[in-house]
Amino acid sequence: MTVRAIVGRALADDAGLALLGLLPAGIVAGNADSVQLRPFLVLSWQSHSPGFRGHARGPWILDLRCHDVPDDYDRLDAVLRRARTVLLGLADVVDEDSGERVTEVHWTGTGGDLRDTDRGTILRVSTFTVVGG
Repeated sequence: MTVRAIVGRALADDAGLALLGLLPAGIVAGNADSVQLRPFLVLSWQSHSPGFRGHARGPWILDLRCHDVPDDYDRLDAVLRRARTVLLGLADVVDEDSGERVTEVHWTGTGGDLRDTDRGTILRVSTFTVVGG
């Protein structure tokens, strides 16, 4: 399992996020055009450093883009707070099958109020630095 998969699974398996209405089918990486659930979370990964040859250790920049129905940011903020708690708890998590690990996770900030007029949602973005491999 890759670092991306470890992060995705941790978010999808979290009961606190489910209580806030974020279901596993609403957690996607990449294209979110077909997602009908609200709220939903888009995981957008960017390579910050190439790592060493043969080792994909990162760090990576992870943007969590949380979308919800207009016009109340309270649930959206609660989802991002819970996601932050889940991700910060992943330090030193190792996938026993592959040996891949998340070494460190750092929250670097959360952006302001945004609207996605194409999807008819409000959104906010939280950014993390993730190290592992």
